[in-house]
Amino acid sequence: LTVRAIAGAMDLGVALLATGVFTAIVHQVDLVTLSPEEAMRVMGVAFALILTCYLFCFLLYAGRTAGMSWLGLSVLNIDGEPPAASERRSRAFGTMLSLAALGVGFIWAAADEHGLTWHDRMSRTFVAQDEA
Repeated sequence: LTVRAIAGAMDLGVALLATGVFTAIVHQVDLVTLSPEEAMRVMGVAFALILTCYLFCFLLYAGRTAGMSWLGLSVLNIDGEPPAASERRSRAFGTMLSLAALGVGFIWAAADEHGLTWHDRMSRTFVAQDEA
C-alpha cells in the first residue's frame, strides 16, 4: 500500500503542476479579473478537471498512471494478465467513483483483507510490482 500511496502522491503532483501551468497561463493572458475567492474556485475546478482527465486517460489508454509506471507498478486482471479494454474502462470509472466518495474508495484498501481498493474490486484487477 505504501508504494501505491507514493504513486498516487506523484500523480497528484503531476495534476498540481499542470494546474499551476494553467493558472500561470490564465494570469498572463489577463483577460478576466477575478477576486481571490473566485480565483481559488477556478483553480479548484481546474485541478479537479485536470486530475479527472489525467487519471481517466492514463488508466483507460495506458492501463496505469505515470506514478505507477515510474515506480514499476502494473495493473493486472484476476488471471494475472494485462487487463482488457473493458477492465481498464471499469477501473477508470471505479477510480472516479473512489475519488467522488472523497477518497474513501482508496482508503478502503487499508481495511481490505487483500489491500484492494473499490476500483480494484469493481474492475476485478489489482496492482502488482513489475517483474525485473
